[in-house]
Amino acid sequence: MSAATVAAPRRRWLSGTALAVISATLLSGALLAPLVLTLAERSPITGLREVLVWTGVVATLAYAAALATVLERRAAWRESALAFAALALVLLAVEHWTGWALVPLSGGARVGLLVTGLAAAGLGASLARLYFAHGLVWWVVNQIGLLLGLVGTALLVGLWRAIATRRFHWDAFVAGLAVMELGLGAVAAVVAFAPEQTYLWRDELIWGGTMATMLVAGFVIGRLGRRLGYWESYLALLVTVAVVVVHLAVGWHRLLGIGPGEAESHFDFLVAMPPGVRIFGSMWQRMVALGAVAAFLVTIFGGSLAYLFFADEGRWDPRFSFERLIGQRHLLGRGAAVSTTALVAVLGVAGGVASLVTVTAVMSGYQNDIQAKILTTNAHFVVQKYGLDFTEYDEIADEALADPEVLAATPFIFNEAMLATSERGLGVLIKGILPAEAGQVTGIEGNLCASFTADGVCTAFPAGGGPHLPALLASERNLPSLVVGSELFKKLEQPLGAVVTLTTPVGIAGARGNAPRRLQFRLGGVFRSGMHDFDVRLAYLDLAAAQRLMGLGEAVNGLELKVRDPERVELVAERVLNRIGRYPYRTLDWRELNIGIFTALKLQKIVMFLVLTFIIIVAAFNIASTLFMAVVEKAREIAVLKSMGARDASVMKVFVLEGWFVGGVGTLVGLVLGLGVCLLLAEAHIGIAADVYMVESLSVRLQPLEVGVTAVATLVISHLATLYPALKAARQRPVDAMRYE
Repeated sequence: MSAATVAAPRRRWLSGTALAVISATLLSGALLAPLVLTLAERSPITGLREVLVWTGVVATLAYAAALATVLERRAAWRESALAFAALALVLLAVEHWTGWALVPLSGGARVGLLVTGLAAAGLGASLARLYFAHGLVWWVVNQIGLLLGLVGTALLVGLWRAIATRRFHWDAFVAGLAVMELGLGAVAAVVAFAPEQTYLWRDELIWGGTMATMLVAGFVIGRLGRRLGYWESYLALLVTVAVVVVHLAVGWHRLLGIGPGEAESHFDFLVAMPPGVRIFGSMWQRMVALGAVAAFLVTIFGGSLAYLFFADEGRWDPRFSFERLIGQRHLLGRGAAVSTTALVAVLGVAGGVASLVTVTAVMSGYQNDIQAKILTTNAHFVVQKYGLDFTEYDEIADEALADPEVLAATPFIFNEAMLATSERGLGVLIKGILPAEAGQVTGIEGNLCASFTADGVCTAFPAGGGPHLPALLASERNLPSLVVGSELFKKLEQPLGAVVTLTTPVGIAGARGNAPRRLQFRLGGVFRSGMHDFDVRLAYLDLAAAQRLMGLGEAVNGLELKVRDPERVELVAERVLNRIGRYPYRTLDWRELNIGIFTALKLQKIVMFLVLTFIIIVAAFNIASTLFMAVVEKAREIAVLKSMGARDASVMKVFVLEGWFVGGVGTLVGLVLGLGVCLLLAEAHIGIAADVYMVESLSVRLQPLEVGVTAVATLVISHLATLYPALKAARQRPVDAMRYE
């Protein structure tokens, strides 16, 4: 035995220090876990609790093992396994005696979590032992510091440094801010002072005008500052967003005392709302936040165009002479075949565009289908009265019909009731109508079934045969008739002509208290609207029978009206309300009556658009990474070009061309693929669950505006992805590239 072997210290199988460190770390995690899991339970994200349990156990064990390994200078996986096993036994004992479980998992999942945790401990200990000598801890801390520094720089520090070091171009900032304020003011003035002319295109005008304003503002900032103008655009947009938020939250007309002063006389103060809610709805804060992000990107896009097309001397230079040749050489591989990296980027962009086009078309078709079904059953807008004495509906109808855009008006009664047969009872919605006039206001005549088979096949009446509701709702044997939805008719399991009973919660005030009203009806007909919610609950009856059933006498619940253009219904309803004297009357259009459905559909479309845009963003990262590699590989060539007199903008054009090529070709291919998929879906006639999605089949509707927004957004993202590597290439100094080659 050698002296070195004798002198070597004896290795301990377990280290008390490492065991204490790991146990303390695990105990701290266990004590913090209830608070984190409680917060997770309040989150709207389902499954978050289980995800936090798995990631928390794995991360805590890996961290504890790595920390103990750093202290002991050896892999402390044995101490990790022992400490974890001891903690698991303690938790099991607590759960057995108290019934409280820290880990809400089944037995099999707990075994899997135990194995995963031990594997994470071993991995953490091994990595710490392998890389500690090379500064792993320092590297991790350094990366975290760099990330925090980047976030701080992007928010405030960078702006302050740009101003302090006099790299902030004040003239460009003032000019850009002026363009933003004047442009948004012009858009707001057009929308506010010409509501009749701009109503149908109000949203498009607001968003299109805003983005056009930001594009011009960015171009002005880039032109005056002779650079991208990142910080100038950032500060100008912050000021502009602050002004917009104040107006949408309160209204500058109220702050300055110049707004309309008749609100109190019209009783509008009862439902007063900020301008943001009136323009964008209840989610206006989120819409403004999304708009601010998009506006900033468009501003940078405008600044980059000014930087590209104005030479260093300030002259307009849209030419791509030698830049096009160099960019083409970079894009094309040997034998004039497109390089692999460019092809992958094109396919990534095409996949994102195709997905966006397909999803937006399906969502638009779904929304259009629901809207069409709603308008065949409901009127464009209704006039109602505060109270139960709406008996002057004929005079109100005459006043409303005086408006040139109102085509028809008819009274109605709407309430809930219980429809009962000898075997069952069902909750329904009853609607009392004038049979001869209801078809002039709604599309009920087109939904009536001349015959209805046991298989659920509805045969419509021949076109041009006149109104059929009067015959279907006519009384027989002194019994008024009902026309019920097709799904409701199936549930009743009664033939046409069968006698049913309607019971309403409205009672008669008298000696017996409030006794429910009950009348017998006969099943006179069936309708099929195609919207499950209507077909399964709605029943029509004659207005006089509804008044007798509800005990309203000569009163009605409201007046239904049809307008020339349903998209302009808000303007028409406002004119009608002013004509009839406003209070005690009110109007509700078809959007307000179904605000929950349309708000959910709008939000769903926005979220799907944002989520699928990340596919294009991932493809844009592929473009950026390819250009970064090209900048590194072509450093010597860039230095030669700049030594020969090439300007920064010329070098930048070489690399931007690749983004344009990938974005343009990818967008074109994606549009073709998306249109093809939409055509296949439309021809497939895919059926869906009507009780879940409210309609029976999948509809596809391509809207040119949505396709155009998808294409433009893709091109802008592809262009922005090239800016940073292109700027890195343009700002390289020839002497540095030559020195290190």
